Amino acid sequence: MDIYIPDQEKITMRTMNVAKMSPNRSRLKHSKKRDIILAAFATQNHVTAQKLHNSLAEEGHRISLGTIYRTMRLFCKMGLAQARHCEAKTQYGHTAAKGRHDHLVCTACGNIAEFENQEIERLRKEIAAENGFTLSVHKLELYGLCSLCGHSDN
Repeated sequence: MDIYIPDQEKITMRTMNVAKMSPNRSRLKHSKKRDIILAAFATQNHVTAQKLHNSLAEEGHRISLGTIYRTMRLFCKMGLAQARHCEAKTQYGHTAAKGRHDHLVCTACGNIAEFENQEIERLRKEIAAENGFTLSVHKLELYGLCSLCGHSDN
């Protein structure tokens, strides 16, 4: 299994480009705060609203946590972000980050590792063909404990 390490500069550019070209963007009222949140989100991945709030505060931006939550929900509706719920946390990932990849999600700390696996890709195609399916979306999330939180046989 190959752990996927994203090229953050490419992700940032793709996220910003998707935002500019989004058909829903034209219906939105322009907002400086929304642009600041988008710029911060574009440079981070698998981030909570609280973490975004903290990083923006460190940069001197005064944006309420509620505004960040509302904006991230809006970004999800626009297709810029994808919400992933684990335990009591919601993390937001980039939809423009990478084509096809899967996730390992730690149920203790919420850490998310992205990975690619050619065998999973082969099986995905094989299973779809055997069942007469044409796949449009593939999503695989494996939940457990990361190496920092301990090991589990389950």
